Amino acid sequence: MEIKKIKINDLTVFIPLKLKEKYNILSFFTTRNGGFGSGKYDSLNMAYHVGDDPQTVKKNRLKILNVFGYDDKTVNLVSANQIHSNKILIINERFLKENPSFENNVFNFNPLDLNSSNIFSADGMITGIPKLPLMVMGADCNLILFADIRNKIIAAVHAGWKGVLNQIALNVLDAFKDEFNSNLKNVYVFFGPSIRKCCFRVSEDIFDLFYRKFNKTLKYEEIKDYMGRSKYFYIDLINIILNDMIKSAVLEKNIFDLGLCTYCNPENLFFSYRKEQETGRQAGIIMIE
Repeated sequence: MEIKKIKINDLTVFIPLKLKEKYNILSFFTTRNGGFGSGKYDSLNMAYHVGDDPQTVKKNRLKILNVFGYDDKTVNLVSANQIHSNKILIINERFLKENPSFENNVFNFNPLDLNSSNIFSADGMITGIPKLPLMVMGADCNLILFADIRNKIIAAVHAGWKGVLNQIALNVLDAFKDEFNSNLKNVYVFFGPSIRKCCFRVSEDIFDLFYRKFNKTLKYEEIKDYMGRSKYFYIDLINIILNDMIKSAVLEKNIFDLGLCTYCNPENLFFSYRKEQETGRQAGIIMIE
């Protein structure tokens, strides 16, 4: 199921069209282009928390809804306060009843009020509720979208290196099985843009955390100094997540990777925190229509 690059009303997005056409599940990844921002946030920044003008971010989010035929009166993008954890929010009817502010947390969210009741901290969300678009954001971190095509259950995950190390993808797959009775052979997975092995450089202390946990399955490149001592390492985070998924019974043929690096993409399509530090965030969004 190819993730296609398409342009709608000057917005470039990457979308598995067949998922929408065949299963009525809309999922896509945004780029940095086609929005209202300027300067460091040029132009489709989707995140309130990075220092951009909140009204500009709101306009960007509304534009994304509009190009797919929605607005904030019909659906609300829902997101969480991402904390580089492996925590998952299971969003069912009971959750929404207990947390009535959650569905409206995007457009009424005050980004300066960190004690707001609208903030829910997690790095993954899973739901079977239609017209409830889940959004994760990143500027190098892995954005991963999941869809159980049989039971119509979806999930969205933000996985930085800490989330990968603590195997957040396994927590999502466990939620599919334990909370929604999914057969993982029916789960499709889509990887969006992220920093790749070509550019994800870490020091020896971070490398050791990964090597102790994943050992022989870890794909990496070691760079040494002129005396043969290790200077730094390039780690393949995507391969770690893929191995976790396949071991958990997700079919390899159901895993699709955009394969684009946020750091070195020649078209400058994406925000990259490692390259720019103060910058915006692209998003991965998924919704049952």
